[in-house]
Amino acid sequence: MVDKGPVLTSAIIFYLSIGAAVFQVLEEPNWKISVSNYATQKEKILQAHPCLTKDDLDKILEVVANAAGQGVTITGNKTFNSWNWPKAVVFAATIITTIGYGNIAPKTIAGRVFCIFYGLFGIPLCLTWISELGKFFRGRAKHLGQYLINKGLTVRKAQFTCNAIFVLWGVLVHLLIPPFVFMYQEGWSYVEGLYFSFVTLTTIGFGDIVAGVNPNIDYPAPYRYFVELWIYMGLAWLSLFFTWKVHMVVKAHKALKRRRRRHKSLDELQNSEEHKSALRRSHSADDVNIFNFLSEEQEDYGDLVQQIGAKRKRPEGGAGA
Repeated sequence: MVDKGPVLTSAIIFYLSIGAAVFQVLEEPNWKISVSNYATQKEKILQAHPCLTKDDLDKILEVVANAAGQGVTITGNKTFNSWNWPKAVVFAATIITTIGYGNIAPKTIAGRVFCIFYGLFGIPLCLTWISELGKFFRGRAKHLGQYLINKGLTVRKAQFTCNAIFVLWGVLVHLLIPPFVFMYQEGWSYVEGLYFSFVTLTTIGFGDIVAGVNPNIDYPAPYRYFVELWIYMGLAWLSLFFTWKVHMVVKAHKALKRRRRRHKSLDELQNSEEHKSALRRSHSADDVNIFNFLSEEQEDYGDLVQQIGAKRKRPEGGAGA
């Protein structure tokens, strides 16, 4: 049996190398252009203001950079308080969800110490709550599966339908539709909105694009509530989606290993108790379950079919009695 540790380590190193190479090819030329433009703009400012020396300009830029690092708005026509109540709520949400955009961060010693303890208790609390949201989604999937089975669909077709609805609903509601809202409210392009959606829900949180922080836009309260609700619901869905993908990969890997073992020693397995038990397990709940990875009880639609069958048999039994 191949040790998975070195294989996975090699895969991660290879994947990181590919990503680094692609990002370098795509982004480094733009960075060089930005550096050149920055030097050109500095020269234009110095030429337009002969009384301003290069050292004076560097000091001004240093002051601006320090102010930006402290969260002070350096552009726009409005005073932008980064720590009023709505902004503080958003910042607290980025802590417990581990998004951490980085555009706003505590600068005082007391604020940083409190951030540590706030995250220590808040992150597990948020993860627990998101897990409960996942159980809620799982319950809705179970009801949908029961409805489809009652309508005459097989368990496998019900499983496929529920999985398809789960994926399509999540992709549309949490990734593809919200960028249109951001286009209208933030003035972004669709790609920028889609990029922000993915970076936020995956908790990558670069912070280069953040909703609700433009000082020249008067954001309505419903928009802020929408962003908050979208983040929490999207995190719950995406965490389930990634878990589902991992579950599918693990199942496929186990199925391939079982198939290799069967082909390798078919003659020995045909008369063994292990082979007989494997045949009995071939139609087990693990083959037809839906979202069973969301619960330790491993309840599946095989049990659901039995429950439905039992309910249909009860009236007949009662009549016979």
